[in-house]
Amino acid sequence: SEKMLDVLKQAEDEMYLNKLNMKCDGKILEVLRKCLADTGHFNHEDALRSVNLALDFTKYLAIGWETIRTVYRLLKLYPLGMLIIPADVMRMASSHIADKLADKYDYVGIEHRIAMMFEDTAPVAHYVIQIDEKWDGTGKPAGLKGEEINIAVRITKITTTYMKYTSHEPFGYAMSKDQAKAKMMAESGKIFDPELLENFFEFLEGYEMRTSVEYGIEL
Repeated sequence: SEKMLDVLKQAEDEMYLNKLNMKCDGKILEVLRKCLADTGHFNHEDALRSVNLALDFTKYLAIGWETIRTVYRLLKLYPLGMLIIPADVMRMASSHIADKLADKYDYVGIEHRIAMMFEDTAPVAHYVIQIDEKWDGTGKPAGLKGEEINIAVRITKITTTYMKYTSHEPFGYAMSKDQAKAKMMAESGKIFDPELLENFFEFLEGYEMRTSVEYGIEL
């Protein structure tokens, strides 16, 4: 909404000179999440499950702690971009409708601006804007293709999509695990990295979702 843009603009103006020395203030992010929760489109337990899932999968891939750290930083910002949607619209919107509003309200652009405001998330701001890129190169904004898309972004896209599909309304699509797998596999090589997607569903075999706090997670 215009009010949200005004708040972000004011915060950017005030923080610009000091942002390189500023530590990420978890309280500010917590307030933003509470605002999103008031619209019915954020659930703390689902968020913890989503973070644990993504970090466990990244650890399973054995590709290093730097990637785990980047995935975590990206998930700190997800899905705060939805705050740009007017509150009255958000309260009436199912996940299906909210997804269709993404282009109109530029969720990713808002998350990029939020990322730039904090020392902890600024290093991944240039990855935030890759979240709408697709493996086959038909995404936006730059039309990146394949491994041109950062691996942390590719991991985050897979895990957040799976959580969205399998979570209950209004936070998700309430699909079964098999339904979610079928829908995502249909987009293998198009939206998703096919090798990572195959690895993900192999990883899920026997995996138990949890909300326990690990990796020093703070949301």
